[in-house]
Amino acid sequence: METRKKSVRVDAALWERLSKLSETVRLPLSRLAGEAIKEYLAQRARKAEADLGSTLEDLRAIRKSDPDFEQSIARFIEAELSVKDDPAEGKVFMEGSTDLESAGPVRKSLRKVLNG
Repeated sequence: METRKKSVRVDAALWERLSKLSETVRLPLSRLAGEAIKEYLAQRARKAEADLGSTLEDLRAIRKSDPDFEQSIARFIEAELSVKDDPAEGKVFMEGSTDLESAGPVRKSLRKVLNG
């Protein structure tokens, strides 16, 4: 197996623990660190897989209960209507408004299409 060399910074207390363990079990620090990283990655991968599996099950349940997303769309519309001052809401440019002149080319083209 190809190995690569990389410096890793750890706090002094962790370094001391690693050094003592290295002496106790008579293994090089690099091997102990490699084993620890390998075990940590396996543990995190299992957790990520479980989390993704759970999310996938949730999505399948939603799709099964609302195959055409009608309930989801209705909830989205209700949520949109419940917000009075939506900061994400676009600004309307009216024909003849001075704001239309300051609009970019995409907005100007869109206004022309919408206004006929």
